[in-house]
Amino acid sequence: MLCGAKIWGAPHMWLVGAVARGSRTSSWRGQALLACIGVLALMLIASSWFARQAEAERIRAEASKDHAIAVLNTVQDIEIAALNALRGERGYLLTNDTSYLEPLNVDGQGGLALTRELTSLVKEDSRQLVVAHSVERDYRNMLTLLQSIVQAHKTGAKDEALTMVRTGEGRLALKKISAKLSQVAERETILLREQSALARDRAEASEAYQYVLSSAGLALMLLAGLAVGAVRRAVAAEARVRTELRRRAMTDELTGLANRREFMASLDRAVATAKRNGSPLA
Repeated sequence: MLCGAKIWGAPHMWLVGAVARGSRTSSWRGQALLACIGVLALMLIASSWFARQAEAERIRAEASKDHAIAVLNTVQDIEIAALNALRGERGYLLTNDTSYLEPLNVDGQGGLALTRELTSLVKEDSRQLVVAHSVERDYRNMLTLLQSIVQAHKTGAKDEALTMVRTGEGRLALKKISAKLSQVAERETILLREQSALARDRAEASEAYQYVLSSAGLALMLLAGLAVGAVRRAVAAEARVRTELRRRAMTDELTGLANRREFMASLDRAVATAKRNGSPLA
């Protein structure tokens, strides 16, 4: 009996081990498949984040470009207004024609309003704001100087007016304003260049990541396909092993017949039925 148990038990233990190994293999491959799906999902989330960052930088670059254009246009308009104011003052002094005072009065006051507009445009940048305030102050001082020269000429103090012109203070004031406006324009150009470069770098990084994501996604899909195939094969093999295990559990290993215990139980039932019915055993 012990020998029979050993003979009967060894194949069954092997089958049980095979089922266990198949279950572990199937579980491992299933986990690998889930891991691939999880990694792909994380990469898609990262791709969305990169895309949003690139879009945000593009929007900021566009806003920076619009802001820079507004600042540069204002700088140019202030320079033109200051130059027209100085020309109006000189034209009146040379010709006594009051029509030359129009550029001084109109463009001069318009330029002063533009300096306040420039201050408002650059208020977010402390460095630019300091220079803009200085431009506004210098422009106001220049207008005051030009108007005092014109007033002296009007009241007949032409020698005094001529002396004030010869000091060159008006032209020096214009040069000072132009130099500071150039600082504002240069700084704004640098900021625009930096923002544009940042947006370009983000866009290139996002594009490169899209290529990496596509390649990794394709690789993960292939791995997922292989994992699915492996899981299906493992499940099928496990099913075959379980079927064989059930067959062996119902079969006598020595005779190849149905399990002897089941056979004896069936025989006892048949004998009892025959005795009860008084019929021969079939």
